[in-house]
Amino acid sequence: MDALALLDVIIGMAFIYAVMALACTALNEYVVNTLGRCRGRILMKGIRNLLGNDTDHSVLDLFYSHPLIRGLYAPGRMPSTIPPDSFARSILDCFIRSIDDDGKVVIDADTLPENVSACAAPVDKMIRHLLLTTGGHYTKMITGLETWYNHATDRMIGWYKRRLQAFSLVFAVLLTIGMNVDSIALFTSLYSNPDAREILATMAAKSDASSFFKTGTNSDVVVNTDHLTNVTQQISTIAGLPISWRSERMTTVEVLFGWLITILAVSFGAPFWFDLLSRVMRLRPEMAETKKTQTGDAVV
Repeated sequence: MDALALLDVIIGMAFIYAVMALACTALNEYVVNTLGRCRGRILMKGIRNLLGNDTDHSVLDLFYSHPLIRGLYAPGRMPSTIPPDSFARSILDCFIRSIDDDGKVVIDADTLPENVSACAAPVDKMIRHLLLTTGGHYTKMITGLETWYNHATDRMIGWYKRRLQAFSLVFAVLLTIGMNVDSIALFTSLYSNPDAREILATMAAKSDASSFFKTGTNSDVVVNTDHLTNVTQQISTIAGLPISWRSERMTTVEVLFGWLITILAVSFGAPFWFDLLSRVMRLRPEMAETKKTQTGDAVV
């Protein structure tokens, strides 16, 4: 077995997996940000849990109507992130009446029970706890609320990531079956098709992972769909690749197993495959030189 050919097969398959994983990420971004607006909803749900059993949403509405929070709204969209400082100051403004000359807060007695045990909502307990532990010092209370919020957002991020992983797996299944990407057939085809492996290896060598991303409208890093589409079209024009339903292969157990391999590979995510590509590509020039030397010796 030709070691260089095998390496090029690995490079070609890894590049295809990386492109498919990027497509899953792009679909995730579209569904989450454009259709579902999940990040804003998940954040709102988490903040509602912090505020407690607010059945009429009065406290929640008061928080989201605060100028520091209203300034984070995008047109027609709730804020998907809220800085800890903005959260802490907005929450504290819902409870305090004023700040005295010593920098201590004056709490409105009508908004907060007298002791921690009488507090039903988590935010009430936290405010009363901070009053006791900081002596009501405004700056220290802000710091305490920021820490509390950061711990809560860590849990929200975990929940959000699990939802994204579920979406990504669904998209991986849809892309794999929709494009008929059978890893077993792909491996066999690339190993027997030197032109296809050379084209994919060249594309992988010229592709920088950063070129597949760009800065979005909210300063988020998102997939560069134009570049991704261009690369996908180039791959689809490579002769001999068993991708798409134009192939005459039947849906057999082997094909199903090939699909499963593809789905699992794509679920690793684009960063994994681009990192693997960067490592493997460093071996290619050395192996190509070794093969050239061996070929020259054989001719002599």
